[in-house]
Amino acid sequence: TGMSHELRTPLTVLKVYSDLLRRTADGHLQDPQTTYLDKIIKASHELAQHIQKMISISEIQAGTLSLKKEIFSFTALVQKLADIWQPQMEKKKLSFEVILPDAEAKVFGDTGRLQWAIDNLLSNAWSYTPEGGSVLAVVKLVEVDESEWAGDMQNTAVSLEIADTGIGIAQADLPYIFDRFFRAKNDINFSERGIG
Repeated sequence: TGMSHELRTPLTVLKVYSDLLRRTADGHLQDPQTTYLDKIIKASHELAQHIQKMISISEIQAGTLSLKKEIFSFTALVQKLADIWQPQMEKKKLSFEVILPDAEAKVFGDTGRLQWAIDNLLSNAWSYTPEGGSVLAVVKLVEVDESEWAGDMQNTAVSLEIADTGIGIAQADLPYIFDRFFRAKNDINFSERGIG
């Protein structure tokens, strides 16, 4: 869309020139300057991710989201993300357990979009669970009625449950958790960033 172009163009300039400055500095930057530059680059990447999330949410609501569907191992995807998050969980002293079914769970879907969704769930669990708490991810194979499936699809569904001992969501906020860009009003999570 035009708006996404307007947001991405100046951001691309920031990313390109800050990266170019870092690569061509050739030792001429002092330590504090290198630190400042690294912060600019990191913030630019975070902003790019936020913009992409906002665009994706808008596409979902408009019904124009394009999906690149393929058959892939859902269990392998969850394990890959768990391996990525494990060091951060340990650093925060969180007990992190992943339970996978004995059989590999293959699905037909968009790997990138599912990875984004699962990563968001694990990120929320990590962000909003106080030190010493626990995070649990469980993948289950669920038998479903064949009448619920179209064509020659198998009659097994895959579910992912992520539970944590985090701060939770206030009862008054529950009706709004699927509203676009909604963030629960909680003093504890005020310092956490995100688009909701």
